[in-house]
Amino acid sequence: MAHELDRWKPALINGGSGLAVIALGWMVEGRLTWPIMGAAVVALGWGWWVSPLRNARPHVPHADAAATAGPYGPVVYWRPGCSYCLKLWRALDRDERDRVTWVNVMADRDASVYVRRFHDGRMVTPTAVMGTGRQIEATASQIRARVARRRGRPSADPGRDR
Repeated sequence: MAHELDRWKPALINGGSGLAVIALGWMVEGRLTWPIMGAAVVALGWGWWVSPLRNARPHVPHADAAATAGPYGPVVYWRPGCSYCLKLWRALDRDERDRVTWVNVMADRDASVYVRRFHDGRMVTPTAVMGTGRQIEATASQIRARVARRRGRPSADPGRDR
């Protein structure tokens, strides 16, 4: 049960903030003004963005990730609302993203425990597991190099990050 609340905590905090802005604005102003509605929309929108309901990226269960990726494929542990995860996702082209196994730590308790084990109980994402090594806050160039190695050819430009 505690894990379920962990998954929903950011969404509930932001959604509750949006509702609190509306209630306080109504009590203070006696009506809903544009700034109040704007702040509420931003808070509610961010609540949806970080919620487990939003499936912006694929998810492979942690138990299946190693088998799906194979011995050389990168497995990226990510979470909704993580700006570093979003940056990594956007920096990779479609073909590169399709060759990565993506595990949503907010949707998979085992994945969450696995990632926290490496970071003194903290949730640090994106964490990439490539072969026998781990890369904390992996960059697109690191993932790109691993994807190229998985295909059996050297990366064309391992330093390229968009």
